[in-house]
Amino acid sequence: MSLLVRVLKKRTARGKSNNRYVFTDFCSPGVFDIPYDSAVHKSFVLNEIRFHTRVKGHSRKSNSAIAYEKNEARRWQNAIRRQAPLFIGFFAEEPKWRDKMLSWCKKTLARRHTKRIEVQPRSAAN
Repeated sequence: MSLLVRVLKKRTARGKSNNRYVFTDFCSPGVFDIPYDSAVHKSFVLNEIRFHTRVKGHSRKSNSAIAYEKNEARRWQNAIRRQAPLFIGFFAEEPKWRDKMLSWCKKTLARRHTKRIEVQPRSAAN
């Protein structure tokens, strides 16, 4: 899910609308520094938190997927702990999600990478 940041209004030579839209998502740098507005940001933040904290079935993840999740958990944990402007307002309205998100961060950061097992080729003598 992405969030509309701004609309660049333009007109063509014939007077038709040729607007450009600028969106952001949680992967963008500085997204946590946006001041919180309940009408705009509540569903944006809530959907992302629900995505991370939902119960997932057992799955095998590659090392790169685990590394990406750890990086995301570290970003979220740092933003929550430093009282980022986006989270100050959100957690004032929805305080129960703070503990859920911090526990997800802690659990994800505690996860270890799996070791790759090198398969040795069989010798031609066997």
